[in-house]
Amino acid sequence: MKEKRSSKNKSLIIFTLIISLLSVFFSYHLLLEQKNDKRYIIELSEKVKDIENSNLHSINFKNSSEFNAAVIKSINEFIKKKQTENLNIKYKQFDLASDTHLKIHLYGKNNTRFTLVEFSDLECPYCKYYHHTLKKIIDDNKEIINWKWLHLPLNFHNPIAHKEAIASECIAQLKGNRAFWVFITDIFQKTQSNGRGVNNLSKVVSDLGVNRNEFNKCFLSGKYENLIQNNINMANKLGINGTPATLIIDNDTGNKQLVSGALPESSLLSIIHKLMNP
Repeated sequence: MKEKRSSKNKSLIIFTLIISLLSVFFSYHLLLEQKNDKRYIIELSEKVKDIENSNLHSINFKNSSEFNAAVIKSINEFIKKKQTENLNIKYKQFDLASDTHLKIHLYGKNNTRFTLVEFSDLECPYCKYYHHTLKKIIDDNKEIINWKWLHLPLNFHNPIAHKEAIASECIAQLKGNRAFWVFITDIFQKTQSNGRGVNNLSKVVSDLGVNRNEFNKCFLSGKYENLIQNNINMANKLGINGTPATLIIDNDTGNKQLVSGALPESSLLSIIHKLMNP
């Protein structure tokens, strides 16, 4: 009887250790993605404490298969919970991206006085930096400025830049405008830039909760080739041959100013101020 009880206790200890170690592993993975976000360190500590304080004696396993199934279930539940939380955080950062915009990629409110029309390339290292600049401008001035994205994958960044542009359109089709902005932000964060791309595009897609089969069907359909080309043609007509490039439009007066390069926030706001007060 003592041997049986001892065996059960050993199984429970092993179970606890497995869950604890996997919690550490997965949380550490999220820490890397979130750049050492202290929130995950605190959450990890609480998770370990919960395991340590749980009533282990209430857990009974009839055989090793039941034990293994319990381990797998706990791991999957923990991973799913973390993935959902992580995704919700990403979506929350783009609350201004309304899903009513299905044909254009607009970040910000409708009918603002100014629109920043950005021509961008997901493999452009300058665009990566500039992406955060424009988001901050809109977040800080959401009543008067919005941001519209147009694709301009540069030839020397292709075929990767072009493929990522197509992928972003499929994300928008399947998950909406907000998911589009979350996706391109993820690409900028994870790409090696200059046409080298991300290590695993399929994982970036899956992490957004997109069905891979539906995504692959869209991606291989070629349905967004014309849209990408139309964006490129528009850039060519404006004389744009590099990224990022931003067409600043005063929607009240119709006045416009085209600027090239990853300008700092202060320079962009200065241009907007001059358009507002000529």
